[in-house]
Amino acid sequence: MHETFADEIEKLVGIRFIKQGRTLQGLDCLGIIIYALKQMGITPKTRDDYSLHGENYSEDLIRYINYSCDPVSDISESQRGDLIVFSAFFNGYPKHLGVIDVAGDSFIHTNEELGKCVREEMNENWQGLTHSIWRIKNG
Repeated sequence: MHETFADEIEKLVGIRFIKQGRTLQGLDCLGIIIYALKQMGITPKTRDDYSLHGENYSEDLIRYINYSCDPVSDISESQRGDLIVFSAFFNGYPKHLGVIDVAGDSFIHTNEELGKCVREEMNENWQGLTHSIWRIKNG
C-alpha cells in the first residue's frame, strides 16, 4: 500500500498548481494526497467535512484524507510515501504537505512559486521547516 501510494504521487510530478485544486487540471499540496488516494480506491472526506483551524491547518489536512496515520519520530526514520508536514516561515504552525520520495533525501509537493508539482531535495531549509512526518497505516 505504501509503495502504491508513493507511485501514485510520483505520477503527479509536473501537474499544474492550482490553489484548492483536486483534479489533474491542477492540484495543491492536499490535492496531490487526495488524488493519489482516490486512484487507490480510497475516498477521502471533503473540505466541508471539517472545520479547519488556522493554527492546526496541516494536522486537519492529514485528518482530511480519512485515513489513520502514525507519527514518525525523525526524518532519518522516514520512508518513501510518508507524509511530511512543513511549518510556516513566520509562525511555526503547520502549513504545507509533501510526500517523502527518497527517505531523508527528497520529497514531492506542489510548489506555488514554480506553479506545479515538483520533486525537491530535502535541503537544510526544508529540514528546518519540517513540523512532523506521518506514516499511513496499512489497513
